[in-house]
Amino acid sequence: MKFIAKLDFFFESLNKSFSVLSGILIIYIMASVSTSVFYRYYLGIANTWVLETCEFAILYITFLSATWVLKKEGHVNMDIVVARLRMKTQDLIYSITSIFCSLICLCIFFYSLRVVWEHFWTGQIFTGAIRVQSAYILAAIPLGFSLLTIQFLKRAYGFFQNWRSPESDKG
Repeated sequence: MKFIAKLDFFFESLNKSFSVLSGILIIYIMASVSTSVFYRYYLGIANTWVLETCEFAILYITFLSATWVLKKEGHVNMDIVVARLRMKTQDLIYSITSIFCSLICLCIFFYSLRVVWEHFWTGQIFTGAIRVQSAYILAAIPLGFSLLTIQFLKRAYGFFQNWRSPESDKG
């Protein structure tokens, strides 16, 4: 049990670190776009690299912060029908849907990992203002989906535990 607790601690630390990194990337985007606008309109200097680095940052923000958003239940949730059900039934439905979501995330993880692997070994490069190997940019996708798979499994387990407990019969 100590091993699982250590794994959970590591996962939660990684999740928090990635959410902080996402916040830093948002600040970077704000600062670089503002600086680029200032340079272009007041100094006549165009920064061609800003747009591409911001695009890469948005990709990383999306996949690094998705797990944190899921953990906080901050995602969009269509629960018009489910909210009218008993709490025990809601817990069962959320547990089942979380398992399905984890399976879908696992499939996307393996597919995206294969794509990143192919890009890495073939040396494909994003061309533009910045020339960078595409595998380094696309690596955010399998990383994000691997974390989402784990978080959905944790979520399913939590709802399953609530469903099994006698206290969740209220509602």
